[in-house]
Amino acid sequence: MESIELRLRLKEFAIRIIKMVDCMPRTISSDAIARQIIRSGTSPSANYRAALLGKSDKDFLN
Repeated sequence: MESIELRLRLKEFAIRIIKMVDCMPRTISSDAIARQIIRSGTSPSANYRAALLGKSDKDFLN
């Protein structure tokens, strides 16, 4: 898989997660769950970007 393709797929995934959370009911418990879903659904793209910015093999592993 190409780097650009994966980046686009991760971005689309994050957008779909955000849209899903926007459709959830507004209760105290669902707000807490929604925040966690947003964090876990958008973090893969940030982690992928950080991995691409690694300057060495050791940097890539951290």
